[in-house]
Amino acid sequence: MRHTPAPDRIATRDLTLDFSSLDTRPASLPASRSIEDRTYLDRVWEAWEGLMDWTRSPRGVTFFDLPIQPGLSERTRSTCSPLLGRDRQFVVIGIGGSTLGARGFVRALAPESERTVFFCESPDPHAVQDLLGKLDLARTSFVVTSKSGETVEVLALYTFFRERLEAQGLPTDVFLYITDPHLGVLRPLASREGAPSLPFPPRVGGRFSTLAAPGLVPALLAGLSPEGILAGAKRMRSILAPRGRPSTAFLRLVAKLLLLHEQYSHDAIVLFPYAYRLSDFTLWLAQLVAESVGKKNSRDGRVVHEGFTVVNALGPQDQHSQLQLFVEGPPGRIFLFLDIKETPGRYRISNAYLRRARPHARGTDLAELNRLESEATRATLAEAGRPILHVRLPSLTEGSLGALAFFMECLVATLGFALEINPFDQPGIARGKELLWNSLTP
Repeated sequence: MRHTPAPDRIATRDLTLDFSSLDTRPASLPASRSIEDRTYLDRVWEAWEGLMDWTRSPRGVTFFDLPIQPGLSERTRSTCSPLLGRDRQFVVIGIGGSTLGARGFVRALAPESERTVFFCESPDPHAVQDLLGKLDLARTSFVVTSKSGETVEVLALYTFFRERLEAQGLPTDVFLYITDPHLGVLRPLASREGAPSLPFPPRVGGRFSTLAAPGLVPALLAGLSPEGILAGAKRMRSILAPRGRPSTAFLRLVAKLLLLHEQYSHDAIVLFPYAYRLSDFTLWLAQLVAESVGKKNSRDGRVVHEGFTVVNALGPQDQHSQLQLFVEGPPGRIFLFLDIKETPGRYRISNAYLRRARPHARGTDLAELNRLESEATRATLAEAGRPILHVRLPSLTEGSLGALAFFMECLVATLGFALEINPFDQPGIARGKELLWNSLTP
């Protein structure tokens, strides 16, 4: 096939992604193959076709079609309506992919909801004790999310809160369930009680469910717009795959990542947001990458031990802690920077004390200072030969985060197919679940 040259940049109304610096490499690493020889581009094209074949299976909706799923936001709103009311608090019970994406949306776009929307994701008694201190159970509703309907931690926490409601003589018709349409413990429970519930699509894994009920319900309870999130994802879908064919820029991006991984042994990804509100979002992104690509076996059964180690950093704090390692330590890391195009002028500062350190320093603004710190860190890493991928959001909105979430899901899924592994399973965690259940079953 023929590939039309394209700039190493993807620019939309929701985000700008610059991957021209992915060509950077330390001088100590010898020059190797380039994506311009077409080998990698052809592999990524084949990977995309494999992914599309998977999404076209008649066995049910996949993550790729969630943005265009008819009635998804309407069903979310109508199902949640019994829970909504004045002065309500909400607890989202879940773990891993069932809650990380939702928490990323809520903490980024509705930080004020920290007083009304809580995420209970661990049976750690100290975490539960702290949460109880913030709740008035008489005005609290619960969202219980488990794809299988049999997640130990979710069932345990559900039992804990339900029994506390019963002990205090409070109503128990305050639960909304998100689980498999047919299987598990939670589905028959919801049916028997006539409780509001939404399906966890069987072919959508937890980490790919940000644009399904597990991500949209908590967003709605926090006052966000599911329609806005899905609209951003839908726009990104049409840009990444116009008329079903992948954009050349997207192919080049995946091919560069593949080349860095295979030819230069880059097997770690550092997530480096220079935006405090995106720190929870990158926790979801870490799971998306680690759990999707980290596999022992290829799709045809070969032992490959594939994957990327994901490191979470946060600018500018980790500019003063981990950057030393990133610049002078061993190579092998790809850096993903995320920031927001903030408008300067809101928080101005003079040069009164800056000039005492540097006589010619000028006054600035906190938004500008944060941007300059991000630029300085990226320049420092580039000088050290570290490859960089830079994503900038024009603003922090439902649309921009919906677009970013969908883009990252497509990127990771395509990379998984190019590496010839299954990006949608997670067999490595099954043993831990089995051992946990065994310890609870004498």
